[in-house]
Amino acid sequence: MKSGAAFKLIVVGHETSRVIDIPPLDITYPLCDLFCDGRVLLAGARCQWRGPDDFDKNGVIFDPKTGATKRLLLGDGISDLGVDSNDRIWVSYFDEGVFGNFGWSHPGPQGPGAGGLVCFDANGQELWAFNGPENPDFIDDCYALNVQRHELWAYYYSDFKMCRLDGQFEPVRFPSVPISGSKAFAVCSEGFLFSKQYRETAGTFHFLQREGNQMRQGRKLRGVLPNGTKFENSSMIGTGSCMHVLNDMGWFRTDLATQFG
Repeated sequence: MKSGAAFKLIVVGHETSRVIDIPPLDITYPLCDLFCDGRVLLAGARCQWRGPDDFDKNGVIFDPKTGATKRLLLGDGISDLGVDSNDRIWVSYFDEGVFGNFGWSHPGPQGPGAGGLVCFDANGQELWAFNGPENPDFIDDCYALNVQRHELWAYYYSDFKMCRLDGQFEPVRFPSVPISGSKAFAVCSEGFLFSKQYRETAGTFHFLQREGNQMRQGRKLRGVLPNGTKFENSSMIGTGSCMHVLNDMGWFRTDLATQFG
């Protein structure tokens, strides 16, 4: 394994926070989440296939209690990931992961990303994939993922749609979503808050009302951060009913259930 960079993971709760020191790893800009027992899942977005026994394992499970690390293959083209209450790993992929790149599918075998949205167990064994003969829909590119402990929501292309999974691998589909190109969303019983669409300015949001498995066009909103902080260089993450905004000024959060519930 090539030498890499060490990381610090800051875990913030309602009343406490803690820092987890992670040893040097050969992955860049990792995505991460926590298992129920406190182990850390990290993954780099890209991995290469060079031969049947020569490919990058771009997932890492780190145990802060023992310092042990375990590598696993999660596939190329990772868009997002999360861990549910059963310690299953959910990974979504952008189009290069789905259709193949860096040796996957051309000339090598299909990688895990061909599934579009894939569930793994804690050992990296694939349990379920969205793209398959039994599923009438196909994910070309998963634009946004919202992973909670007991359910998961995915917003994907082609013809922007959304589905909900409660862990039983039976998607509840929202067949028509009147939002194009959003990269983050929050969800509550009343509706959905999406970040900006294609060609919209940063800080634009859309609230869509929820009626069964349908969405009704709602309100266009303008987000305002404290002290006039701009949205231009912000990253947005939706987890449950919360929309998180991270930029050089700090970490900001709004709870959709409080605002619209």
